[in-house]
Order: sequence, then structure tokens, then C-alpha cells
Amino acid sequence: NTYKKYSSGKSPYENLIDALERIRAGKKLTLDQELTIQSIDHELLHAKAKKSCALNKIGAVAGDYKRSSMETMNEFASRIRYNSFLERLGGSAKHQKSIINKGNGYAGSEKRLNSFLDKAKLDKKKVGAEFEKILTNVSYDEMDNQLFEFFKKHSKNVIGDTKEDVLKALEKGTGWTSMLKKWFR
Repeated sequence: NTYKKYSSGKSPYENLIDALERIRAGKKLTLDQELTIQSIDHELLHAKAKKSCALNKIGAVAGDYKRSSMETMNEFASRIRYNSFLERLGGSAKHQKSIINKGNGYAGSEKRLNSFLDKAKLDKKKVGAEFEKILTNVSYDEMDNQLFEFFKKHSKNVIGDTKEDVLKALEKGTGWTSMLKKWFR
């Protein structure tokens, strides 16, 4: 499970029920309740995606970064888009900035992706929309190539690093900071 425990001590199910009751009553949601809505949106984005292939588990095959790339993009896109899902339910996001930067799912790769976006001075909402478009139009077995091309497009000096170097650093954290320094000198 990639999700931390909720600070409320409640299960995702309990947080969802509480969130729906608060929305119906016109009350603001807690951070845990918004995290639950965002995690549901994460799964709904998987359902909307163009899949076309089965993926290995993260870390199961050395040099295979298709699943971790797909999950990184899917998690980031859902951190951006869950607000519109929440609005359709009748609520509104009050904790989105915190969720974008420190949400529960895939915390390490999301933190590293956010550091890249900050260095590249990219609009996170536009990136989330771009990732959603990729996820819904390109097969999962191309996600590693898509994410690597995204990094190449938005950094100054990524040329010279292999796709495997970049995606391994994103997934595991090893060397990520020095890579960013080199890319944005």
C-alpha cells in the first residue's frame, strides 16, 4: 500500500462517508477527507486511461520503469484534477496545495517530480492536465518514454542522461538532487 495512515485514525471508507456527509451539510472537508476523495479520483483516472498492456510491479524487473512512470503521472494528475471531481459532488477543495505538494500516494516520486516542476517553473495545473491527456491517449507501455520526454522538454541539460538513469532516480531518489542541479545550472 502506497498510502500513509490518515491522521484522523479513520479508514478511507470512514473518511469517504464522513466527506459525503459534510458535503451534503455544506461543511468544509478535513485534509484526510480530501485525501480520500483524491485517492478515489486517482483510481477513476486509471479506469479512464488507455491501458493496452499489463505492467510489471514497481521494482520487479530491473530497468522497467513503465509502472512507476505511469503511477507518478497518474498520481500527479489526480492531485490536480480531484478538485473538479469534488466540485461535481457539491464540495470544494480547501487543502489542494498541501495535497499537490505532500499527498499520500507515491510520496517519494511525487516529491521529486514537484522539485523538478519548481526548478523548471512550470504551472502544476497545466502539467496535471498534460499528464491526464497523455494517460488517456497513450498506452501504458509508453509511459516511461512519455515521462522521459517530458523531462527532456522542460529541462536545460537533460541530454546525456539515459532514460533509465532519469527514471531510476525519480523512482528511488538516488542521485535526483544532483541530476536537477546539472539540468538547471
